[in-house]
Amino acid sequence: MRNLKILFIFTSLIYTSLSAQVTIGIDEKSVEGSMLQLKNIEKITDGEANSTKGLLLPRVELKDMKKLKMGTADEITDSDEKLSHSGLTVYNVHGDPCLLPIPILKGVHVWDGGEWISFTPLYAPEVSLHKDQDGNEFRARQFGNAGTWMIDDLRATKLADNLGGTPLNNEGTTAGHSTKFAYVYPGLNQANLDANISVGLLYDWNGATNKRPNTRAEAGELLNEIEKSRHKEGIHHQGICPQGWHLPTIAEWIELEKEIIANSGKYSSETIMSEPNPALDPNDPLNGEYINKRGKHGYAMLSPCLPASASGVNPATGKSVYEGGFALSLSGLVYNGKAGSYGRAAQYATNSLAFATTTASPTQIGGQVTVYITNTENLVTINRRVEARDTDNAGYLPVRCKKD
Repeated sequence: MRNLKILFIFTSLIYTSLSAQVTIGIDEKSVEGSMLQLKNIEKITDGEANSTKGLLLPRVELKDMKKLKMGTADEITDSDEKLSHSGLTVYNVHGDPCLLPIPILKGVHVWDGGEWISFTPLYAPEVSLHKDQDGNEFRARQFGNAGTWMIDDLRATKLADNLGGTPLNNEGTTAGHSTKFAYVYPGLNQANLDANISVGLLYDWNGATNKRPNTRAEAGELLNEIEKSRHKEGIHHQGICPQGWHLPTIAEWIELEKEIIANSGKYSSETIMSEPNPALDPNDPLNGEYINKRGKHGYAMLSPCLPASASGVNPATGKSVYEGGFALSLSGLVYNGKAGSYGRAAQYATNSLAFATTTASPTQIGGQVTVYITNTENLVTINRRVEARDTDNAGYLPVRCKKD
């Protein structure tokens, strides 16, 4: 019996070698012009379905889009060999959206002789591409009724042309207080900026708002009536944002948070979320509290990717930029010439002014409201929340702009 099997295989190989056309799955000649055809339904010649099964590609693990290496196999480095493998097709079983500078996507890939080409689109269909006033590309998407927001941090070093194009002062790695209307690098290190296009610059109050007057808020209020009326009337303040975009208020952040809670599965791996009690209200965003700590939706707003040179646990549940998540960066802030919470917290500038008492120091009067999420202290419970907090205007913070 064993000899008969060997004879059958040998005979099949001879037949295959003599035939220019092969059909697998059925004993029929393949269509003209095809060397190999797969089908399992007989006598289909009119272009209709001829199979009830498909082709299952070899499943591999790719780690680098520029290397001809699959899983634990040795890398093929010879240039002629790499070219001879052009057209090699595989299914990559694991994606890595955090890989820099080029993410690896899950799905079908073809080797073109120099790199892997993915059949999977790089971006979710909701993601759109734009450019700021410096020509830097940034990504954005629509968040329901909360509008269209950047899903990258801003990198602009000057005002938009419609505001005169005035360059901001580059305090780079020093963050001194002698100069205002300025920006610094995240973590006070330019390499952190260069490594990841999602991470942006950090701006002081004057730089972020284009020197918006730093007036005291009404006594006893965290978000004064002027801010509330501006929100109701849809009055925007462009600040450092590109033309057609603006620096959002804390009320607009609240609207965004409500959308992410209501439709968390669109933006994160979390499918069921609920608003805090009392519910979020854009017309009373701080709910009468000096620092408003709310909800358990903070992780759904964070990027799953740590910024360059940061290490440690990242419990974020938000989707990546490529998948259409909001993807806030854990860029921390810079204050008193020192980088704080880099890789551990996301704290973003808004266009809203906070209440300051008459006994506050000059730098605290009219301090801005910021949005703060941390990923470290007490990971399991309280720090899934989002905080809106009054922040001294001497600090430097990242910016996300919203489309007008």
